[in-house]
Amino acid sequence: MAEGDDFAADVEALRKGGVDLSRLAELARSIHSDLSLECVNLVIGGSDDISKELKSKYKPGEKDGLEFLRMLGMSLDSDGEAVVDTSVVFDNANTDATDGVKSHGRK
Repeated sequence: MAEGDDFAADVEALRKGGVDLSRLAELARSIHSDLSLECVNLVIGGSDDISKELKSKYKPGEKDGLEFLRMLGMSLDSDGEAVVDTSVVFDNANTDATDGVKSHGRK
């Protein structure tokens, strides 16, 4: 929150937000892993019209869907780490400011 020229950050909320993003990244990776395995195990056999249609319509979406989940997991993980790192920076800044005031005899 900003008050005048001051800036305040809820360090705990930032940290929790980063952890929450990291958990979402884990979920995306888990879904990707499960879906990848299912895709490998799904065999669309045959050369009839239905099999051909499934192969032509399913496989491109499968590849795109798996790539999306892979990249989503990476992005959420990276963002989660950045948010946690930001919370550490704000916490350190707060500690430094508090220590600086204390060292000058102020409360």
